[in-house]
Amino acid sequence: MGRSSDSRGSGRRGLLTSIPPALCLQPRKGERIFLWIYLPVHVFLLPFALSLLQLPFPNLTETDINALYYAVGLMLCLVFTWNFLRRSFDRFLDNWKTGLFMVFFGYCIILALSYLVNVIKVLLPDSFVNLNNEMVLDMAEEETAKTYGIAILAAPIVEELIFRVGMFGQLKRKNIVLAYIATLLFFAFYHVWQFILVYRDLRYLVIMLDYLPAGYALCRVYDQTDSIWPGIFLHMTINTIALLAI
Repeated sequence: MGRSSDSRGSGRRGLLTSIPPALCLQPRKGERIFLWIYLPVHVFLLPFALSLLQLPFPNLTETDINALYYAVGLMLCLVFTWNFLRRSFDRFLDNWKTGLFMVFFGYCIILALSYLVNVIKVLLPDSFVNLNNEMVLDMAEEETAKTYGIAILAAPIVEELIFRVGMFGQLKRKNIVLAYIATLLFFAFYHVWQFILVYRDLRYLVIMLDYLPAGYALCRVYDQTDSIWPGIFLHMTINTIALLAI
């Protein structure tokens, strides 16, 4: 489908209307296969494999491991999904004003939902420190440049591709409600599962609540713009503000 046809189609849609799967910009078969394969590799296998590097190389810091983790992910994503990223950027340029507005609107959604999450957390009997945020804070204090590169550049591209395009976008073709629920929960679980494993305490699942607002907003932005780039820009904004805040 040509860009002119895409632009006319997007002009007929309402701003907050979900784009029907048949009209969505879809990754090609090879790109889709890569994203489905790399999703569990990135979430589960690669962290475990890279942690083993500290055995022969004990001087590697947590920041070094994370930098390598996202460098590998970014390299693979660029190699296997470069054409999709380019096509998606063309889609963004077709309606860039709406795309940028959705970045702003998405951040407003995060602020509103985060307030609700904080209210819920106050009512819970146990409170837990967000260990992922504590780890990022420690990394930023030790090696600021690497941490900013990971959080602002690499992580948004890799995570938006595997979670929003690879998971949400493909599940949406089957059932949009399932797509939202599954992607939100898995995206949140991705940020906490290692801490649950290390401390052997399922109560750390409560920390997943912190990631539901961003997870929903990022899915919503991708769902309504049909381009991965507004979500990447929103993800970059979230991480930048979070780093500046800590």
